[in-house]
Amino acid sequence: MAVPAQKEKPIESRSYNESTIELLEAERSQELVIALCGPIGTQIHQIAELMNERLNEHYCYDSEVVKLSSFIAEKHPFKGREAEHFSKIEHFINSGNSMRNAYGAGVLAELAVHYISIKRHSKMSERQVHPGPVRFCHIIDSIKNVHELTLLRSVYSDVLVTVGAYDDKDRRVASLKRKGVSEEDVYRLIDRDSGEEYDNGQSVRKVFPQCDYFINCSDDVEDIQAKVDRFLGLITGSSLVTPTNDERNMCHAYYAGLNSACLSRQVGASLADSNGDLIGIGWNDVPQFGGGLYSENSEQDKRCFKIKDCVCHNDFEKNVIIDSIVEDLRSSMKTEDLDRLRDRLRRGRIGQLLEFSRSVHAEMYAILDSSAKGGGLRIKGGSIYVTTYPCHNCARHIVAAGIHNVYYLEPYSKSMAIRLHEDAITENVNNSNMVRVIPYEGIGPEMFARFFKMPEGGRKKNGKMIPTREKSAILRSSFSMRSYPQLESIVVESLKRKQLVGNGSKN
Repeated sequence: MAVPAQKEKPIESRSYNESTIELLEAERSQELVIALCGPIGTQIHQIAELMNERLNEHYCYDSEVVKLSSFIAEKHPFKGREAEHFSKIEHFINSGNSMRNAYGAGVLAELAVHYISIKRHSKMSERQVHPGPVRFCHIIDSIKNVHELTLLRSVYSDVLVTVGAYDDKDRRVASLKRKGVSEEDVYRLIDRDSGEEYDNGQSVRKVFPQCDYFINCSDDVEDIQAKVDRFLGLITGSSLVTPTNDERNMCHAYYAGLNSACLSRQVGASLADSNGDLIGIGWNDVPQFGGGLYSENSEQDKRCFKIKDCVCHNDFEKNVIIDSIVEDLRSSMKTEDLDRLRDRLRRGRIGQLLEFSRSVHAEMYAILDSSAKGGGLRIKGGSIYVTTYPCHNCARHIVAAGIHNVYYLEPYSKSMAIRLHEDAITENVNNSNMVRVIPYEGIGPEMFARFFKMPEGGRKKNGKMIPTREKSAILRSSFSMRSYPQLESIVVESLKRKQLVGNGSKN
């Protein structure tokens, strides 16, 4: 009978293991980079200063605000009078676009990275004289192009947290008017800031929905400060924060949307009663006989990607219409003119048609789902949470169902909901006599688990909650400042000290 191998002593094993992990954990950075994004006229600079003040005074961070406009000003200084506010804003928009065209769409973010790198080197040199915890934070005010966001995430990974700040449109208009901008020029600036029609231009509407946290700036300073404090407490782990009803229901909507196999976009929706309790979810996909939508569990899956040629039927039918118009005009137009016409039709109103899709929309299916589960009577007076602003097709069903509030993440420029139903739908959050369409506020659904999950070490010790202090709070998410090969070398050196491997390359 074979003699069983002796087991290593568990205490020694655990001690060795913990010492290696501690060495690796010591390499994790407590640096923080916060990038702000918000539409023009929002008090985004106020958010930046409130965060900066709190981090410096309460969290023992060496924090500062990095303004991307300062990099534009260095290359293209404004030579007009400070009172010429419209000219100054337009100058910086034009100059920022010029820099993106000349040096790449992410150039302003690149300059921010360069600045942060220099400041870190300087601060680390100071730490050699005055050793202490490395707690640096840079608040970037503010990103306007999706390439800037992509670059910052590629560099800083989990150290970066993005915050979308927004305000009611009427308040933003009033804010710009108080600075001497005419009403006509105000709307010109808002349109440009929202989304210019070329890759290197400003496009807040594309960046904003990708943020990690959303703050409504419509409240007074005390309320905004409370929202900033909640955000900082959440990302640093200095406060025990749990989800609001809005955060929980938007998370349901987001994860419902991941079920969708639509070739155009994934949209999710969740429906809550007047108490905020979930009563239905939905996503956009093709309906199947007998009820419900096709899924991986369907015996015969007939979604678009499963059938011949894998075509989007909505696009196919729109192209049929466009081709028929072009064919009717072929005898009276030159070939190159017909090609231009075809392109314009695709980018115009015909290209925005929705009615040929085979999919049930997410909002409609959430209403059906709630009714099928017996929640039909609870829909009236409730709220629906959608990952994308509802289209005009869904808007009429939302109104007819008696839903009072719509919370959305991503704008949808094709929607004619307000235009077609201005008697029943409004974006004025103070008007309770209509269905209110409201930008979502709170944690981004992709970040839900990252910031609400219990810390690995737990919340209590000896039966009592572990106290946390703002000045020594550990970031909920961080990463090592070293490369993988450097981290591997730490593990290898630990193994050598344990005499489990030798110094030769073959051991």
